[in-house]
Amino acid sequence: MTDNHNIVIETLSDYIKIVSDYYTSLEEEYSPQDQNGYSSIRPRMLFRGQENYDWNLRPSLFRKEPKFDRDEFNWSDVQNGLIREFSSRANMYITSSNMHRFDWLALGQHNRLPTRLLDWTISPLVALYFACLPYKLPSECVDNKLVDDKYADGSVWLLETKNLSNIYDPCYDDNEPEEGFVFRPKVVSPFIESQLGWFSIHSYPSPEEEEYASQSTNEFQSISTENFSRRCKTWSELRKFRIPHENKKALLRELQIMGVDEAFIFPSIGGIARSLSRELRDKKGYIGE
Repeated sequence: MTDNHNIVIETLSDYIKIVSDYYTSLEEEYSPQDQNGYSSIRPRMLFRGQENYDWNLRPSLFRKEPKFDRDEFNWSDVQNGLIREFSSRANMYITSSNMHRFDWLALGQHNRLPTRLLDWTISPLVALYFACLPYKLPSECVDNKLVDDKYADGSVWLLETKNLSNIYDPCYDDNEPEEGFVFRPKVVSPFIESQLGWFSIHSYPSPEEEEYASQSTNEFQSISTENFSRRCKTWSELRKFRIPHENKKALLRELQIMGVDEAFIFPSIGGIARSLSRELRDKKGYIGE
């Protein structure tokens, strides 16, 4: 993994220039075709925005240590059970036919179902939007005084692909992919389409990893990032940018001017309401300012 975690984003123009420079630095030009001869979309870069800079690349399924007997607990069984129940109950709301297992995983992940996937996007602006959302840190006692007004910096992860061997296509491959692969699901949600969503696939923690991680919550949280980085380094670069909390409000305003706001990110009546709500809130004072 490239040690490039010290870049701080101050303005939208700075961010766009940094991303643009990365794009122009790529030497390889991709014009891939699928097995039928049709050109297919392959990302040069994937982006992921997180509200808290200290968060690792840890899929939601693994963010809390299981409270079960380790000798009887199986991550795969838990994930399979969740997907079976989710697909059975959510099927009535789906108009797409021939849904693949990983389409269901992507749809579940995008609707807060715990999965072994992480959301990414080919849009750097979409990732920046999520990185700029305010995140209030837990209260702490400093010099015998309670401090409860601290907010976290955000982060944008950049995954720069170097070849096509990491692309998993559920349409042509029925085998379960290993960690380090990314894929684009069918358009099973307007939110996924609007956000130009892709997903990374992460392996289940091994018993040895869990035993090691059980000694420290931080280590349990970081294992997936380390494993994913090792998988990625053969075909990509993984970078991380810092979004200072004090810059978030201005960056969200700049993104709104560019048309990237709640109504765009979440194309729905709810998204429109959230966009108008934030405009009103900003006029009265930014939460966390």
